[in-house]
Amino acid sequence: MCPDSTSGIRRGPLMLSSANSFNAALAVLCLAIAACNGSDSANSATPSGVSGGTIKDQATSVVAFTSSGYSAIPASTALVTINRGGTSMGAASASYSTANGTAVAGVDYTATTGTVSWEPGDTSSRIIRIPVSLGSQGKTFNIALSNITGEASFGTPTAATITVSSNGSTPSASSSSSGSGTASTSSSGSTSGSGTTSGSTSSGAASGSGSSSSGTSSASLPTGYYVSPNGSDSNPGTLAAPFRTLAHAQSVMETAGNAKVVYVRAGTYPGASLSLTSADNGQTWSYYPPDGYNSAVLDGGASGMNTGNNVITVNGTSNLTIDGLTIQNFKNWGIGVHGGPPDVVGGFTTAAPTAGGVTVINNIVNNGYTANSTSNANSGWSGGGIYASGSTTDLHILNNVVTNQYANGIRAIPTNSSGNTNPNGNQDGLTISNNVVLMTNQAIGDGGAIYVQDINFDSTGITISNNFIRDYQSSPALRNSTIPTRDVAIYLDEGACNVTITGNIIGATSNAIASPGPSNASTMAFYSSSGHNNIWMGNIVDLGTAGVIQNFDYEIDSGSSVPTMSGNSFTGNIFIGNWSGSQDGYGSGSGPSAYGGGAAVNPTLAHNLYYNYGTGSLSTTGPQFADPSPINGRDPLISGTTYTMSSGSPAFSGPMNFTEIAGHWGPPGYVIPDSGTAPSP
Repeated sequence: MCPDSTSGIRRGPLMLSSANSFNAALAVLCLAIAACNGSDSANSATPSGVSGGTIKDQATSVVAFTSSGYSAIPASTALVTINRGGTSMGAASASYSTANGTAVAGVDYTATTGTVSWEPGDTSSRIIRIPVSLGSQGKTFNIALSNITGEASFGTPTAATITVSSNGSTPSASSSSSGSGTASTSSSGSTSGSGTTSGSTSSGAASGSGSSSSGTSSASLPTGYYVSPNGSDSNPGTLAAPFRTLAHAQSVMETAGNAKVVYVRAGTYPGASLSLTSADNGQTWSYYPPDGYNSAVLDGGASGMNTGNNVITVNGTSNLTIDGLTIQNFKNWGIGVHGGPPDVVGGFTTAAPTAGGVTVINNIVNNGYTANSTSNANSGWSGGGIYASGSTTDLHILNNVVTNQYANGIRAIPTNSSGNTNPNGNQDGLTISNNVVLMTNQAIGDGGAIYVQDINFDSTGITISNNFIRDYQSSPALRNSTIPTRDVAIYLDEGACNVTITGNIIGATSNAIASPGPSNASTMAFYSSSGHNNIWMGNIVDLGTAGVIQNFDYEIDSGSSVPTMSGNSFTGNIFIGNWSGSQDGYGSGSGPSAYGGGAAVNPTLAHNLYYNYGTGSLSTTGPQFADPSPINGRDPLISGTTYTMSSGSPAFSGPMNFTEIAGHWGPPGYVIPDSGTAPSP
């Protein structure tokens, strides 16, 4: 039976947009829901790491789900566990994919596909996270395994059904484990509690039992180790006797056959600096669910530029999950992910394998003090709250809050920070969805709240969806005056191709600037340089009260090696503002008040809505092209901090047929603050 996972903190995550399969993001409230194993012994530790399911032949390495049925509650994340049992002398991998039942992908749940893999000797479980929407009550969908490779064969079951409860709760867990534990969680996220555990694997990792006011039982969690500020590295790493340091937990998990999950207990970890490599493939670094999301605080100790540590560095690690932590006060990045040749300017000084299948989910990333130099390893153009450099395939950045950043909020480039190495690098399958990005680019200039670049012009299946962005223009008190001063909300730079930008809200920004003169650009909502096959669709953009923010800058770099900038479309977006007079023009040759371009094939434009809540007007034309079918003078009936649209909004009808913004951004229960630049309506 599955545990009740309603949280003591009122939190619940978001529908995640999965690369290569989402046309539009649906937000869900991402509460950790334990997989339903269907037997009392499913949560007891067993030899070879098998905790459930039926294995055909223990003489060989076999892979199977732990159950043929799992449960989830609406507006949560379903957890499905895959085990490897039997002998495990060699490496192995298997593919998984979801399929519709009565639930429909993209509406009721996020279509999810991928590959799980094991190194020789590794028998730890793999956890698949599938976001479930609020409207999925009483529905089912399926997941199946396929394409087994290496030293393994399939056991049973290889197919499972996920059932979403109809009343917002799942049945209570049952377990043969004994023991109890309690935890109380305050609204601030601080915790107090005690607990006991029973059961362990041969590696010493604990499988605990207990209950908490958060509704998540430790008995229902995948086997793993525990770290606490009050622990000791001489402890066995159980719930009752946790480790003290992240580094020690890492070293234990790197031993073949040991569990690959660590639960970071509530509290602050000062001077935190965790560096992961390919030796850490398959690990999960998670908050402890009974403590509550974001209750574990990893503090890098920075208090200004060029101080403190980078908190989590991922250099060539694959199949890694970082879930539900608070990461704050860091030097260059909160979470940095790298694969491929060294990126010295970016701060990754050693080569590494491709970092594939990394998931960064439900984290709060605060206070990044990236320096505003652009010529050293603490470069503002190569840092940010969450930063990816080089070969980082199937990177999923989901349901995070990134705020108060001197540099970019979320930045991903498949080459290096100088743009001239790693010619084979790509960021296929990059998904940036359901995040909150506030107060970014404060010091660097020419940055993006969300920034993607690809001078290789070849990455595919990139999705930027259902993010909430606000206050993305640099601060006059901090910005580097020697480089361009304008900043961008969603920035597709130098060849970013095959990107779908949909369902995002770009709120107003403080410090919006007009063009200071020829060849200098203003603050921008969207920017695209030299990319092809990009889609901007169904976004809401607040241009503020000054009438100086550029809607969309569209230009191509010079050079014979740049492919044709074609196949782009810009349809069904809503632009609002509140000023008197006209929207300003700009001195830059590539950008007017609405649309601009160089020597490029013009994008397809259709059915974008423009509305000024003041007495002024929004421009729909530029020097290169114009919107041929603008929708003017129709109030989209938007209001409030989160830009809620009335059900009677004309945008929902033809010819626009706008899709309602999914919302529910950030980790479970996160509420976007009212502080910050006020909306135009």
